[in-house]
Amino acid sequence: MLTIIMYHYVRPIKNSTYPDIKGLELNLFFHQLDYLKKYYTYITIDELIDDHKLPKNAVLLTFDDGFMDHYKYVFPELLKRKIKGAFFPPTKCILDKRMLDTHKIHFILASVKNKNILMQAVDSFILDHQKQHHLKSVEEYKSIHMQGNEWDPPEVIYIKRMLQHALPAQLRETLIKKLFSTHVSSDEKSFANEIYMDKSHLIEMIDANMHIGGHGAHHLWLEHLPTKQQEQEIDDSLKLLNQIYKNKFDFTFCYPFGSYNEDTLKILHNRNCRLGFTTHFDVCDLNTEENLQLSRLDTTHLPTNRNSPPNHLTTKVLEHEHNPD
Repeated sequence: MLTIIMYHYVRPIKNSTYPDIKGLELNLFFHQLDYLKKYYTYITIDELIDDHKLPKNAVLLTFDDGFMDHYKYVFPELLKRKIKGAFFPPTKCILDKRMLDTHKIHFILASVKNKNILMQAVDSFILDHQKQHHLKSVEEYKSIHMQGNEWDPPEVIYIKRMLQHALPAQLRETLIKKLFSTHVSSDEKSFANEIYMDKSHLIEMIDANMHIGGHGAHHLWLEHLPTKQQEQEIDDSLKLLNQIYKNKFDFTFCYPFGSYNEDTLKILHNRNCRLGFTTHFDVCDLNTEENLQLSRLDTTHLPTNRNSPPNHLTTKVLEHEHNPD
């Protein structure tokens, strides 16, 4: 069994400009690394790709979305602890310093405490464009997308899904741009420079034996895209990787939103992708899972107190290693 952990924002959050951003407090990240050291053995992507016999209680750390958090806070701590992480940046935020819509949505939600304001903005936008663009009714959209999960209440999921994929692309971009300018910043370029890494950061991390993989170009739900557009998203990832790696590299891919379909898998297979990381939340069973469909846990699934006893997921791994049959 292999525990693969997924991280996004890792930063000092509580006293920051955006205390409501969904992420992991930096001091809790340090705690979690201590917890993991007690019960697991850190491995690298190379060990997983090379199909070595992994150590007992193996754990792999993955970091999505190309945030400056990962260079500023995560990278130095991993170096200090001699841990090799895997990082998956979307291309456009690195090469073009372009704010991605998915991250605009995060900061919009973190900036507006009363989510009814955002719901009303979405609903009004639908009504204003319904006839011209043959949109569903507000009630239909809500019946489909207003479904809560373990992280977000129904209202937030509704806002996210409408802005992520439910509305036509051009309309989504227009509405997100308006909400971001109103509630967050009218200077997207400066904001992008603050929150994303650039190529020099990635090259420095590669030189320190960190792994950089693909995460698409625009961080889109791949399963909702036609095959040709999926190919463009994936090939854009390869374009970035070819620019930052000095030598031959192993191509790995992390699915934005955990979204993919059979077309995605075929495209990645044809491009000799070695590993694909999902958001299917479970401990990864390498005996049954396909290389392009590996399960991961979110950081929230494991303790963020170094003194915590093994939780149920850690216990599951420990018991399996003790009784492998």
